[in-house]
Amino acid sequence: MIDIKPDFNLKQLNTMALGSNAAYYCAVKSVAELQEAVSFSEQQAIALHVLGEGSNTLPVSHVAGLCCHVALSGIHQVSEDEASIQLRVAAGENWHHLVEYTVGQGWWGIENLALIPGTVGAAPVQNIGAYGVELADVLLAVEVFDLNTKTCLTLSANDCALSYRESIFKGSARGRYVILQVLLSLSKVPKPVLSYAGLSNLTSQADLKALTPKRVADEVIALRSSKLPDPSVLPNSGSYFKNPILERSQADELLERFPQAPHWRLGDQVKFAAAWLIDQCGLRGSELAGGFQPYHLQALVMTNPKAGSYGDLVRAETEVIRTVAARFGVKLEREPQLLG
Repeated sequence: MIDIKPDFNLKQLNTMALGSNAAYYCAVKSVAELQEAVSFSEQQAIALHVLGEGSNTLPVSHVAGLCCHVALSGIHQVSEDEASIQLRVAAGENWHHLVEYTVGQGWWGIENLALIPGTVGAAPVQNIGAYGVELADVLLAVEVFDLNTKTCLTLSANDCALSYRESIFKGSARGRYVILQVLLSLSKVPKPVLSYAGLSNLTSQADLKALTPKRVADEVIALRSSKLPDPSVLPNSGSYFKNPILERSQADELLERFPQAPHWRLGDQVKFAAAWLIDQCGLRGSELAGGFQPYHLQALVMTNPKAGSYGDLVRAETEVIRTVAARFGVKLEREPQLLG
């Protein structure tokens, strides 16, 4: 039987270090244990909240219901040919550890996603991405437990409707599925993605054939470490705001006023750098409600150096959103998900 703990402190299970208590908490390491947790929540007529490592989760001060920490483990090879390899990876595996494993094998595909915090199970929810690569580029399918039908099923990558930091797990199917495993397709032949400016120095090597996925991952780790705080030292939940995507007409108006604004054209839409917008408002490194601060080296990251509360965080977030909207006419959206 699973061990269900009442009145459980979640501060160590969210990287923003928000003080929060869950009515109940459990960790599950198998589908059978997950089914036990589901039965308990139904018997008690309480909500079931799924939790990974808490790197992209913001718990409210009191989380009613059962917080279920998915701790399934395992990395298994499914198939292989001369050019590619398919892996089935359990949801509870640490994402960066998976990257370390794959680049150690010389496999290409997720090296640009090194050092992203959180679990493998959280990756499809956000369609994690960095340095020109997204999970959508390598995802084949997601195995889930359907809380409506109490059955396991497989969703194709198309079924997951992945887009920029979005998926059905945050949208139309929010709260319906518990992610159990993901199926990835990686390349055994070199396929470096070096379009991001910070990786351009790798393209100047005399022989690109000598480039390895580990070398790319090491460069990404160095880049991230140079500008992003370690959550274990300075509490944060990574990128706090999404980069806003505007329709062409609104984007053109913004660029006419601020031609220097960093942006990327995506067909009929344009994506802007939220960090630049926040920085231009003078908010980078400034102290907001409860001591929350947009990180002094990367304004997109909200930090919690003074153990501020969830209520303080809401006030700090609101101030950033209001200030950016007042100057640029752009409404920022929070990236981490609320728990509770």
